[in-house]
Amino acid sequence: MVLFPRVGQTYWYVTDIWEKFRAIPVMVDNKTMIWSLGEGLYEFYPLSWRRLYRTQKQAAYVAKKLNRKAIE
Repeated sequence: MVLFPRVGQTYWYVTDIWEKFRAIPVMVDNKTMIWSLGEGLYEFYPLSWRRLYRTQKQAAYVAKKLNRKAIE
């Protein structure tokens, strides 16, 4: 978990996509996260540092745990 995200840095965010938790790369911009959806397509979301992780490995581990918990 990242307590103080830096503007311009890329982090990994754990979110629910199509009923499954996944880790996605996002860039931090002031108080929002920018998620690149492809060529020139971006989504902006409010910043939630509780689900930001520095590495893909950390985020994937948390997503896997959340998926297991959701099945139970």
